[in-house]
Amino acid sequence: MFSMDNAGQEDVFVYDPDLVAEVCDETRFGKPILPPLSHVRDYAGAGLFTAHDDEDAWGMAHRILMPAFSQRAMKGYFGQMLEIAQNLVGKWEREQARLVKVTDDYTRLTLDTIALSGFGYRFDSLSTRCHPPRPHRRRRRNRPAVARPARGGRPLPAGRLRLIPFTVARARFRTRTTESTRK
Repeated sequence: MFSMDNAGQEDVFVYDPDLVAEVCDETRFGKPILPPLSHVRDYAGAGLFTAHDDEDAWGMAHRILMPAFSQRAMKGYFGQMLEIAQNLVGKWEREQARLVKVTDDYTRLTLDTIALSGFGYRFDSLSTRCHPPRPHRRRRRNRPAVARPARGGRPLPAGRLRLIPFTVARARFRTRTTESTRK
């Protein structure tokens, strides 16, 4: 176990299997909802990442997702995950003389892994020159929506603007879906 100061917040890392089992004991440790997720909760409500562990929304999402992330299920995904990781290594080997954009490549790695393991779809973004999504490009368009007060009359904190485009789009989808089902 070791700790690290991360911008004034002490983060503790546990790697011993016995200690990991101990801190994963849901009867002894709860799941706090801290900023920025508490701000998302103010705006979007309770969901898998924004609900407290004793709420119905968290319990329902937890029961639905747990089978997909069990040890047995993860063993089934391992070959696909390894293949995508090898694609990343191959990309870096092919581009030895070029600067590696680690963040962009890890975004591609994540999207390719989720798409293949979860949905059987291949983006092959590590073998093409496509660009990963860049949420920061949409910030300017959404500033008027973000500037409006959130639920409860409190404005959203300016430092958390990067989370808003998804929640705004989600709210718009929910509104359109509701309106189309009424017709």
